[in-house]
Amino acid sequence: MRVTFGLELDGGCYPDPLGGRRASIGEVTVGPMGLLGLLETRLGLGGVPAPEPVRVLQYRRRLEAAARGRFFERSLAADPIGTARTLLEWRDTLAAGGWAGEAGKRGRLADLAAVERAADVPPLAGGTAERARAVLRELERPGRSSGIARLTLAESADKLPPPWPAIVGALARGGCALAALEPPPGALGGRLRKLQLALAGRPTEGVEGPEDIVLLTASSDSEAAEAVAVWLEEGAEGTVVIAGREDNALDRALTRRGLPSTGAAPHSPWRPALQVLPLAVALRWLPRDPERLLEFLLLPASPLPGGLARRLAAALAAEPGTGGRRWRAAMARLESDDSQAGARELSERLEAWIGGPGYAPETGIPRAELVRLAEMTAAWAAAAGGQDETLAAAVQQAVAVRELLALSGEERVPQLLWDSLIEETARRGVRLPGRYGEIGHVAVVAHPGAILGPARRVLWWDFSEGAVERAPWSPWTASERALLAGRGVQLQSPVLEAERFWQATVRAVGAASEMLVLVAPAQRRGEPCGAHPMLARLASALGGELAACTRSCLERSVGGEPAAASGVLEPVPRRRLPARVRVWRLPAATHIPSRKLESYSSLGKLLDHPYQWVLSYAAQLWPGLLQPLPRPRQLLGTLAHRLLQEALLEPELEAAAWSPDAVEAWLGRRAPGVLGEEGLPLLMPERLPDRQRLSAAVARSVMTLARLMREGGWRLAAAVGKRGLPGSELAVEGTFAGGELSGELDLLLVDPDGRHAVLDMKWSRWKLDGEQIPLQLLVYGRLIEQSTGAWPRVAHLFLEQGVLYPADALRPIATRSTWTETDCAAQWPAVEELWRARREQLDRGLVEVTAVKAAEGEGLELPPEARAPEGAPRFDGGFGALVGWLEQIEPDEEDDE
Repeated sequence: MRVTFGLELDGGCYPDPLGGRRASIGEVTVGPMGLLGLLETRLGLGGVPAPEPVRVLQYRRRLEAAARGRFFERSLAADPIGTARTLLEWRDTLAAGGWAGEAGKRGRLADLAAVERAADVPPLAGGTAERARAVLRELERPGRSSGIARLTLAESADKLPPPWPAIVGALARGGCALAALEPPPGALGGRLRKLQLALAGRPTEGVEGPEDIVLLTASSDSEAAEAVAVWLEEGAEGTVVIAGREDNALDRALTRRGLPSTGAAPHSPWRPALQVLPLAVALRWLPRDPERLLEFLLLPASPLPGGLARRLAAALAAEPGTGGRRWRAAMARLESDDSQAGARELSERLEAWIGGPGYAPETGIPRAELVRLAEMTAAWAAAAGGQDETLAAAVQQAVAVRELLALSGEERVPQLLWDSLIEETARRGVRLPGRYGEIGHVAVVAHPGAILGPARRVLWWDFSEGAVERAPWSPWTASERALLAGRGVQLQSPVLEAERFWQATVRAVGAASEMLVLVAPAQRRGEPCGAHPMLARLASALGGELAACTRSCLERSVGGEPAAASGVLEPVPRRRLPARVRVWRLPAATHIPSRKLESYSSLGKLLDHPYQWVLSYAAQLWPGLLQPLPRPRQLLGTLAHRLLQEALLEPELEAAAWSPDAVEAWLGRRAPGVLGEEGLPLLMPERLPDRQRLSAAVARSVMTLARLMREGGWRLAAAVGKRGLPGSELAVEGTFAGGELSGELDLLLVDPDGRHAVLDMKWSRWKLDGEQIPLQLLVYGRLIEQSTGAWPRVAHLFLEQGVLYPADALRPIATRSTWTETDCAAQWPAVEELWRARREQLDRGLVEVTAVKAAEGEGLELPPEARAPEGAPRFDGGFGALVGWLEQIEPDEEDDE
């Protein structure tokens, strides 16, 4: 048997091992793992290697048995899995160099030696180092032969990491002929030949020829990939691409050009199917995190039916909890849409995945519960899998978790340990589904050391800083290394690792016979990246000529010819964005009809911000499914509404005259339940200050409002709102100049004389515009006036401050001076006049864009009798980028509805 061996050859090589032949017998090209497996087979060694996560857990048990007084004791207590993983890597490096547990009297080596001797714990399964040492021992036995007649080395034997120099030596002593890889002939002339000679230490005088080295620059990896794809479109025969780490940018560009993809798609642990089990477990930790629940419901690959998951996600985004009105409505729809048996099955499935008891992160989840979730995940993924690689990976992940849990020996698994276990099972990840190499794709290698023979053109994709793995860091001090060397233990040298990479670079450059292309994007995936560490050495070898080889992918083709001649990307002239305009002028044939029913919110858009009304209701532009949870301030306002409404109807608070102690005690009992139903984000530990603000604000507001109601004889109206509470969240309807009108009142009060008061609750106070009554209160007042025959009193209750504005809103009529019933009646006609003006503008095809305050003369003229719009919005309705004013619109910090 003839074997070609190199450290970078486990993932393939160039040229392929057949070398253009139809077939071959007795020839293989392998890397370390391939040669190890080959030797084990030929020497009669074998067995199934233990998965690395299993060895990490086994080593953790050994570390715990020997931890007392050791250098790793505190780290092991803080992060058992991370510490075990790191120290196992150290231990395996020592074992590869021949370490058998020897150490001095004290120090880190002595501590690790104590771990090797730990008693009453399961043994550590052998890793790659033990397998290699077993092969070495077998090769050194007299009369043993590997059956390998010739071993061709891509790297010098003395530069290989341990234990490979010893294995190569044993093979040679057993009769295997050693040979070095023949260097490729290189280029015939030009800068490329000059560079190759310089790297080989040979004279370069008189070497001339074409510009056959290109340092291709681009502003981004996607821009560079497009230029490379166009170049490869002209012909890829004899070209090899050094792809570096896995990257999908080049494959995307090849696919756009109709070229075969290479299959070098990145692996990732964040594929949706691999998130099912981690998220299902995350939903068991207390307090339950609504962000994780939303992620679970929105997973593209999910064990829940898509329609049910989307409805629940929408309910959660509106009211972040699992017991609130929106959530119950979504579940009620489930029961009405499905048969009784189907609804029961879905309900049970939902409970199994996202329900069940919760557990404190410190005390942990019972192992049996974690095993149950792992088995559920495996069963779901296996049933839904088919040929889907990510679902197959989810099955493997679940099986691995079950095995690791059995090995851990823990009856209850704390959160920190669980996070480490699940990270171990998903470390490699899985590539994008369907991203395979297609027939006829350009030859690709992952490392320059995988180029073994000549190529017409070598293209080094992503020749930048981050594409290179850093040389392994040695944790051992000089004294520790000396101690180990004195006992015959060989350690891999970081200097040799860097030298091996340089030699691989020299061989890859020398393989090119016609052209060398180095692709150096300025950004990768949106992040800046620096120069490749080999760039300076190549530039030095060329004597400063590399600067002349630099080409921008927007200026010239990869081959150095003008872009127009080769069909490569041509620069697109820059065009200025359309100027922002204050008024849109629609085509004459465009008619925007009126709506049959307007609410306060829709009417407010039409009157104050017509562009939002047009985009929302005429263009039907709405936010997508992936909605974030409410902002904290918005959530505080919503929850304060509900708690205050309930407190006003609580008999025990009324009996205690709403005293501070009684209100505080009631909030302590009631608030946690309300937060669980509609305010899960505020139950997270970091939200304790917000919970305290909520309780303080509700207490202040309840006591303020209860006192004012008691003094004026006010009570909640008898009509029942949507939560079943009298006088709260009441739906009211009426008409206005434009048709039907509706609204929902936060609180409706009635005094002994039958007069009404409308109170609208806001979380925080903002600056009000003089005597002009807010549109919301005018709309609500108009609806009450139509149903009762008299205008009500109107006011805002600012919950965070516990302030009613106007302060005299609930006082006897003789003492009132602000926003009186007369003021409401006087200001309402201006509202309808503003509606007529906006309606007339729309009929003429004019839409005012009121994203910011208009300069004089910019906006549309309004009749003097029309109500003045309420000004620039505190929020843009999601349309800021669309209308071009995004950078001038600040987030709405005060909106709480």
